[in-house]
Amino acid sequence: MAVKRILIAAPYSTLPSDKLVNRFAHLAKICAERGHETTLATGQFSHRTKSYHQDSIEEDNANPRISLIKNRSYSSHIGMRRILSLRDFKKNFELEFANLSHFDVVYSAYPPIGHNLAIASRRNKSGGKFILDVQDVWPESFSSVLPFLSRVPVKLIPFSGSANKVYSSADAIVAVSQTYLERAVKVNPRAKTLMAYLGSEFKIADTIPVEAPAVRLFYIGALSHSYDIATIIDAVHGLTIDGRKIEFNVFGSGPDLLRLQDRPHSGTFFHGFLPYKEMEDRLRNQHVAVNAIRPGAPQSVTNKLCDYLALGCPILNSQDGTEVRSLLASVPHQNYRGGDVFSAKVAIERLIEDPGLLRPWRGNATFSREIISNKIVDFIESV
Repeated sequence: MAVKRILIAAPYSTLPSDKLVNRFAHLAKICAERGHETTLATGQFSHRTKSYHQDSIEEDNANPRISLIKNRSYSSHIGMRRILSLRDFKKNFELEFANLSHFDVVYSAYPPIGHNLAIASRRNKSGGKFILDVQDVWPESFSSVLPFLSRVPVKLIPFSGSANKVYSSADAIVAVSQTYLERAVKVNPRAKTLMAYLGSEFKIADTIPVEAPAVRLFYIGALSHSYDIATIIDAVHGLTIDGRKIEFNVFGSGPDLLRLQDRPHSGTFFHGFLPYKEMEDRLRNQHVAVNAIRPGAPQSVTNKLCDYLALGCPILNSQDGTEVRSLLASVPHQNYRGGDVFSAKVAIERLIEDPGLLRPWRGNATFSREIISNKIVDFIESV
């Protein structure tokens, strides 16, 4: 196998040395372990921690090499400073990587769009390959913030032309769900493709949930505008007031945390983000995962859903879509209507009354990040 010179561009990546490693940092690590000359370019400001990555002194032959691209800080997921931070990343990425011709492969996260337009216009079309990793359908994802956009044809949504330019310029496309892959392939049917879920780091398999006085629902992930956490909090609060033994444990944080904590929330406990090892220990005392997505939100197979499916646990779900419903068929689940507290209460009560609720969780290796990342690196090597 020939050694490739690989650039991985992902503005919101963690670093391979971080305790919590995301998809792109993991790919950089595996590419380097296989002997490829690998560079990971990400923003100096960390989207996850809302703090700056610390500069580290690296040897000239470090592999993977880390390139921290200067970008300004921001405190909110939605706002002008985040837009300006992305603009900083694009501008400084172009300065740092003015010449992409010496890379055999540029593997890039999409969205955001700016640096991908730069790659599309600067890459070495005669020799280098451009692989797009579609994490979301942008600009369609704006509909979670501006619901009226869900009724607008895709081609009429602002920036859709730029999105199509990025899709069409890729030699190969990886996507985190079949839904997202189909969106890209409509524009670029000639691209080589791979559907690769986000993957989970959890190593729990065939776990027997611990019996407890209360049925415990749990949620893992961000507390932001796309997620229907308020409905679950209200439903659990109502059931608790009615005397039902029910808990809702929220493992995560985000811009909606204070707003959620301010509403009546009997039975709901906020734990913040925890390291994976501590999460694994806590999950042995949980029973039902919560996949709560607001109506109209464009998410497909999210990080949290991959975690839940990897664990093989029962799921309380509000998400529509053929792909998601098909995946949920592999685990016990109850659906409710997003935003409808009564519907959520009915679904939770059905789960409480299910005599098989404490059946063993059957781990599913299909959603293992280790397996998925190695499959992606195989794909990179084949392009």
